[in-house]
Amino acid sequence: MWRLQLADRPIQRLDFLPSDPVVLAVWLQSDHAAYLDLVRGTKIGERVIDKAPARDSAQWPGYLKSLLAPNGVHLPVVRTRTGTLFNTPDGTRRIYHMRGGTLEVITGETAQTLEVDEKVSLIAIDCDVQRELIAALDQDANIHLYRDTTRIGVFPTGLALQDDVQPQIAVAADGSALFAGDGRQIVMMDAQGNIQQRLTLHYTLGAFVCGPNGRRLVTSDLDAEVIRVYSGPQLEPTHQRFAVDLLTEARRVKNNTPLIPASGLALGPLALDERGALAFAVSGVVCVSSLARLKTLPRAQPEPSSDSDQPDPPDPLSATDPITDPFSVDVSADAPRDEEAPTISEPTDATESPDDTDPPPKPPTAPAEATDDTADPADDGKTSDNAESPKAASET
Repeated sequence: MWRLQLADRPIQRLDFLPSDPVVLAVWLQSDHAAYLDLVRGTKIGERVIDKAPARDSAQWPGYLKSLLAPNGVHLPVVRTRTGTLFNTPDGTRRIYHMRGGTLEVITGETAQTLEVDEKVSLIAIDCDVQRELIAALDQDANIHLYRDTTRIGVFPTGLALQDDVQPQIAVAADGSALFAGDGRQIVMMDAQGNIQQRLTLHYTLGAFVCGPNGRRLVTSDLDAEVIRVYSGPQLEPTHQRFAVDLLTEARRVKNNTPLIPASGLALGPLALDERGALAFAVSGVVCVSSLARLKTLPRAQPEPSSDSDQPDPPDPLSATDPITDPFSVDVSADAPRDEEAPTISEPTDATESPDDTDPPPKPPTAPAEATDDTADPADDGKTSDNAESPKAASET
């Protein structure tokens, strides 16, 4: 676990790039990316993307081939002045969402425009990792689904789009599920456009990202500054933790990384990979942790049945992959270290239940180094959904 300041402005996007080792692409601006080693947090490259040439120019094919990270993987999403490109890792297939709403599938040297109704404006789009299942949200909160170059259909979501909230959409890497949100609710659909679940949130939604198999959803709660996890086909809330806690226990890669503010964290984009590695941004700071560092929420126990032969109700998490910590590499010997250990002061005005909330962490009696393999404090308990964020945090 580590954190690193890369900019004095909000980070725009985070992408895990599969390789050995995995690379994290941090988009500082729409055309400016920094590349970091996922385990150690060290910078391995930085690039400003060239301006995209005209779509019908002779330079266009070469521009597409140039969209590579240092590990040889094609950048999954690239925003240009004329639209957004969604690329497969090997660059053999791309989806081009042009300004104005046109959708184009590019395979090799061949391009095909997808069918979109004339009066429809597509305002958010995402695809699976192979760019075969394409989901686009329009201005009336309908989902347009395409498989390859064929339109599956148009499906209402029931979302209430607002002028001051940017709607979001996320498609699972394997194309099994998709999620769309309007800031106060999230709908989950299958690949045929059927609504499988709807979440009405009690908090203001920041960013969200789904797991590669669509069986896990991670959101940021802007009100309480909490990262939350929903699991299984019913999207049951299973894990959560204050973002400030994850930041505090993360190792600083460089000593210029600022102290953690007590509150008012500007939670930004999220990224999640198939191993459970979790990346999130707070203003210009990027933090890499894992789902294993989040706290497990207590589950409601079913009423006991009087019929001993009746089978137990199905476990809502039976379809969810177990959460493990992907950071098993010990980098304590060669990684830059903190000179001081952060502490968190006691929260005030909290309205938490004593049975299912985090007790405030105890300040260390002597300075200690925060490393990326530090275990959670033994006195940490379960955190309730309505827990308030700690009021103060500092590094002494």
